[in-house]
Amino acid sequence: MIFQQPLNYPLVTEATNLPLDIDDVKSYLKVPSSLVVDDNLIKAIIKSVAGYFEKMTGRDLINKTYKTFLDRFPDHNSLSYYSGVSPLYPKYNDNGIIIIRSKLQSITHIKYYKDGVLTTWASTNYYFTDDTDYSGIYLVQDKSFPEVDTRKQSVIITFVAGYGASCCNIPEDVKMALLQMISYIYENRGDCANMNDMMASMQLFDQFKIVNF
Repeated sequence: MIFQQPLNYPLVTEATNLPLDIDDVKSYLKVPSSLVVDDNLIKAIIKSVAGYFEKMTGRDLINKTYKTFLDRFPDHNSLSYYSGVSPLYPKYNDNGIIIIRSKLQSITHIKYYKDGVLTTWASTNYYFTDDTDYSGIYLVQDKSFPEVDTRKQSVIITFVAGYGASCCNIPEDVKMALLQMISYIYENRGDCANMNDMMASMQLFDQFKIVNF
């Protein structure tokens, strides 16, 4: 039986902070810190650009909490595969659970249904890899995956992904790409977009795109 990696990732908790400090953005835009009339507009642009970056790259900026589901755990007699990434398929043929959110910061809990009861699987049974792209969840040596009920979404994994909890955790090169896109939108608001300039701004994000996303 082929093991299906998790594909759906409902958001549980949205990011609480902006990926850039508004004073730093205003400084980059050469807007005096004392001039607050555009603060709400600048915050809206930051959120919009951050959302576009995340969709384009497959990376979360500020930490968010997600959950995802499995119909069953992997087993060593099955072929583990990662849907949609055939060029990198061998990388994920290892009976791990691949989390398609980046960067994986922590596993809140893994729960599963057995005999109709939702049970928390002890974190001493597993670990996850530290990866800048997609991390995997793997068994600790001599441990095994538990048996689960035959049902859809029998396993529920809740986790946190992102660069960190605040803008201080965002890499500087990511911040610069965000700032350049924000600057373009702020300076050209209300005007007809120059598609060449717009495309140049968008292409700044390509360098951060996860290659198998």
